[in-house]
Amino acid sequence: MAQLHRLSLIRLDNTCDGGRISLHDVVRDYLRDELGTARLTLLNGLLIDAIAATLPPAQPLATTTPDPQHA
Repeated sequence: MAQLHRLSLIRLDNTCDGGRISLHDVVRDYLRDELGTARLTLLNGLLIDAIAATLPPAQPLATTTPDPQHA
């Protein structure tokens, strides 16, 4: 990972909680093309599911709050 950072292919940011890695646009575009739409959609879904599993349950809507699906 350090070599990718030295080559400016990724950016490492340790100032936020847990750190952050950003991909260079060229690397990101290459990976998106290699994965294809279907696999990228699947992997994005897995990422969302993994993050959602760590979140606390949402509080119920107040009775005066409109249902967001029927607003």
